[in-house]
Amino acid sequence: MKKFLLLAVMVAFSTSLFAQQKGDFVISGTLGFQTTSNKTKVSSTTTTTKGDRSFQFIPEFRYFFDDNFSAGIGIGYALQKSPNRNSEGDSQLFNKTGLFMLEPNVGYHLELGSKFYYAPRFYIGLGFGKYKSEAGGGTNTEYNVSAFNIGLSLLSFEYKPWEKVGILFSAGSLEYGVVSTKIDDNKSKDRTFGLNLNMGATIGFNYYF
Repeated sequence: MKKFLLLAVMVAFSTSLFAQQKGDFVISGTLGFQTTSNKTKVSSTTTTTKGDRSFQFIPEFRYFFDDNFSAGIGIGYALQKSPNRNSEGDSQLFNKTGLFMLEPNVGYHLELGSKFYYAPRFYIGLGFGKYKSEAGGGTNTEYNVSAFNIGLSLLSFEYKPWEKVGILFSAGSLEYGVVSTKIDDNKSKDRTFGLNLNMGATIGFNYYF
């Protein structure tokens, strides 16, 4: 009986040790890179064409103002490149969009089991940058781009195998977004709204201190 009580106390202590607490700070973020290409072989000649490319780096800092609630902000940069129709010969030209990103958010942690948490998050994203279309001969088209999105990350979970390290998995969000482009006095807006499940699943890491 004494051994059982001692074991129960040890398990309870281990669980509380790995749980986040009010006053905890967390460093996390997003780092992603993707590239595509197309290889074509005609007779003995092989041609490789570059496809879309994307890069995103958004470090994030979070603070638990309650045992279950946290507030954070992410600041970073995102770049997207895609081939355009202006390419000539062996010179491949691209359309490029570069955005500086700012993402304040509020998160909630609900313990589902030992070291395992449900971690939905409400976020607002802001982006400012430029779009550039390469046309060859030094003639490029360039104009300002801004982005706004607001959403709720519904399918987000965290597993904490160690006291200061958490593994975050996210696979779905409800989101509304607007991308605005401005050319001289002309302005256009593209709006999106939807529930994305099992699309763009991401895995991240949290460091607690």
